Amino acid sequence: MKETRKKTTEEINEEVVDLKGELFMLRLQKSARNEFKSSEFGRTYAQKVHREAKQKQTNNVGSPLPTISRLIDGYSKLLRMENAVFLLDEMIKKDISPSVVTYSAIINGYRKLGEWDQAYEIYEKMLKQGISPDALTYLSLGGSCSAA
Repeated sequence: MKETRKKTTEEINEEVVDLKGELFMLRLQKSARNEFKSSEFGRTYAQKVHREAKQKQTNNVGSPLPTISRLIDGYSKLLRMENAVFLLDEMIKKDISPSVVTYSAIINGYRKLGEWDQAYEIYEKMLKQGISPDALTYLSLGGSCSAA
């Protein structure tokens, strides 16, 4: 006969406290993400990165790609897709080749908004530029199949 161990009230209470703590942390993380998206801090961060990009361009220091990609990623996380796409188009106009990470950030932003047509437009633009998709790109696009 299989022996079953009964938990004491104290053990059950400890597990409940642990679960409540985990739930609290998850809610805190979600709240922090939402706060960042709509906060002055989020806007300030995007402005800071934008200033860095302008400074690098003015001083001709290094490649502007990492800075512009960070800015595009930030706008995409804030779901400010018009700004992200504008910067992408500006990069292409100035013969700065966006990376797969840059494209994937925009595709992921459109995925979060449920705007699948725009996500696929960016995907097509990426392919026309000769950029091969990576796992993140496919993961972002894969969500559209389950939503359809």
